[in-house]
Amino acid sequence: RGLLRESEAILRSIGDLPIVPEQRDFGPWNLLVTPSGELAVLDWESARMDGLPGLDLLYFLAYASFNVEGAHDRDSRLAAYRRSLDPSTRTGGVRRECLARYARATGHPVEQFEPLGVLLWMLHAPSEYHHAAADAGGAPESSRLRRSLFLALWGEEVRRLSGG
Repeated sequence: RGLLRESEAILRSIGDLPIVPEQRDFGPWNLLVTPSGELAVLDWESARMDGLPGLDLLYFLAYASFNVEGAHDRDSRLAAYRRSLDPSTRTGGVRRECLARYARATGHPVEQFEPLGVLLWMLHAPSEYHHAAADAGGAPESSRLRRSLFLALWGEEVRRLSGG
């Protein structure tokens, strides 16, 4: 309940955003370089026409940092994510530059994208629940849910933005 309450307060700070197409699973595994050297985005089954700007970029940057750091389990991914939020690190510098370029290209202030990290992981958290329920053949163990990556990333964003 506390996480939801803090998330709501953070999300109220975003302001108006346009509705844009959102791929919703925009990770490095869904990019392909065509023979002509252009980028193609694959796997649109989770896409939404009524998405929000920046979410695909934030998702991509998180998973790119996991790949760069060789982070394959929850704890190493959470540590890599924390480093990617620090602009003084290699992945953090790339994240900062990508968000700045995106903000310039779209005309949205870069500060508007910071609280979207909370929303990003909130939106993805139910997918982990569904995977855990499918694996368990019913309601998953609460201990497994507490160890979910998306819940941890959501909590990380809330702590970072609420000063906790």
